[in-house]
Amino acid sequence: MNPILLTTAALVLALTSVYSDTDIPIENPGFESGTDGWNIREKTPMSTATADAAHEGSQGLHVQDEDTVNGSSALSTVVPVEPGKTYTLTFWAKTNSVNTASVSFWFFTDSRKLIGAGTQNIPGLAITHTTGDWFEYTLTAVAPPEAVTLGIWIHSFSTAVGSVDFDDFKLTSGS
Repeated sequence: MNPILLTTAALVLALTSVYSDTDIPIENPGFESGTDGWNIREKTPMSTATADAAHEGSQGLHVQDEDTVNGSSALSTVVPVEPGKTYTLTFWAKTNSVNTASVSFWFFTDSRKLIGAGTQNIPGLAITHTTGDWFEYTLTAVAPPEAVTLGIWIHSFSTAVGSVDFDDFKLTSGS
């Protein structure tokens, strides 16, 4: 066998394993089982799984926020993380509403303390494409040194009014 070809194949395999992302299972990432696996904490119900909110599959999460005081809140079941590792979340969302909602990473310590609580240091991104069409979003962050778990937080802003649909969440980890 050609040694150059063998060496090249081994190098490609090694680089692929080093630089490939690892899928991290999220419980009910497409809301096909309603809101199972998601902790919905709202004073007034705003977040529901519906067929009309589906990007793919049979359901997605529909957030209808008409409350000018309180926002919606849906937190995924947490998954274990490794400090210093990069985590990337992709998901789909659609809205016609301006400045209504965001998705954030909530990193927790071993005592379930939210890292960055009360600061602007929680990684997240606002849903900014307001054409009413589905748009794929990507959120990437490095797990802090004290992080042991990660939750995905979907929420509408407390003074916002509007609706947003979310679906097809996928979490990966890289180097």
